Amino acid sequence: MENGSGTLPNLTKEQILSVDDLARERIEIPEWHGSVLIRELTAYERNKLGVEFMGVDGAVDQSRISPDLFPRIAAAVIIDEQGKRMFSVKDVEALGEKSFEAVNRIVSRALILSGMTEEAAEEGKDDLIEMVDGSSLTV
Repeated sequence: MENGSGTLPNLTKEQILSVDDLARERIEIPEWHGSVLIRELTAYERNKLGVEFMGVDGAVDQSRISPDLFPRIAAAVIIDEQGKRMFSVKDVEALGEKSFEAVNRIVSRALILSGMTEEAAEEGKDDLIEMVDGSSLTV
């Protein structure tokens, strides 16, 4: 029976769904005097975020980026040692009150872990800073 590459077995549904395939990384957060464990975004999370702020032309539409974007991503990717999310959607507002540099560091690394280039992560950060500096966010 042919399996594509000839060396790896064909996987069953159960095998695919049971494998822990999300990349993880521990990063230091000096503003919080410690480190956090983060994971990459799931395929669902990444696509949901893309749909949320992409315009019809496929480019980032800054008018569609909500002020809680970075705290929501941080809440999704910060995990405990067992790989479980530490924060829920109820915690997003509280994370939004934390240091921008700390949250940005988490989000930037998570985007890179999620297969985005460092350039894309930097561009995303620059877009958010531009929104804040451009007074499109109200406090």
